[in-house]
Amino acid sequence: YKGSPDTHIIQFENGKVKRHGRGLSFFYLPLTTVLMQVPMVSQDVPFVFTETTVDHQEVALQGIITYRITDPLLVTTSHDFTIGKDARVPHGDGQEKLAMRLVNAVQGTARRVIAEMTLEQALAEAANL
Repeated sequence: YKGSPDTHIIQFENGKVKRHGRGLSFFYLPLTTVLMQVPMVSQDVPFVFTETTVDHQEVALQGIITYRITDPLLVTTSHDFTIGKDARVPHGDGQEKLAMRLVNAVQGTARRVIAEMTLEQALAEAANL
């Protein structure tokens, strides 16, 4: 395996972390090793959803969430960042699920805020939302 500096690689053997770090290069046996590849660069997640104001009017919210993983070992305890046997193709869906969790958190907060506003207040506060 030859890693890039923008990726944190974690090598598991027998259920334990054998080595981890950014831009690692090493030989491994694919039959006994699981590799996880966590991107360490900023990721952008666009979102669009509609919410209903207190006066029963629908408003659409559109934006982008930008995030960067700072603790790759911690994020792999709850999300699957495994890569395939050829060590390039993502096998796990950790990045997609993490992005969806962030969008859901933003949508939940937006829902609570918008539900207490009238349409006029929502339009006036559009920049702050």
